[in-house]
Amino acid sequence: MKDRFLLADGSPDMPALKEWAEEYYQTLMGMVNGFYAQADIQDVIESLRNIPFQQLVSQELTDAGETIVGIAITFVKEIAEREIDYIRAYLKYM
Repeated sequence: MKDRFLLADGSPDMPALKEWAEEYYQTLMGMVNGFYAQADIQDVIESLRNIPFQQLVSQELTDAGETIVGIAITFVKEIAEREIDYIRAYLKYM
């Protein structure tokens, strides 16, 4: 099976991986949205930090190579950190 995240030359398709990571992260957040809407914001931040993204992404991309999985994990973790930074910035102005 051809890895959907590899270009013809065998290098990672970074735009496709970034797009997948954004969609995957948003899907995960959609599943926990109800909880987060009711939780204390500090608990939300702690929860975001404790999501096992490495395990979840690895399970989702079982057909992808190790390099692709590693890049995807990095992108998803970066998105989570970005979201945590947004929440913290918002809290400063509340």
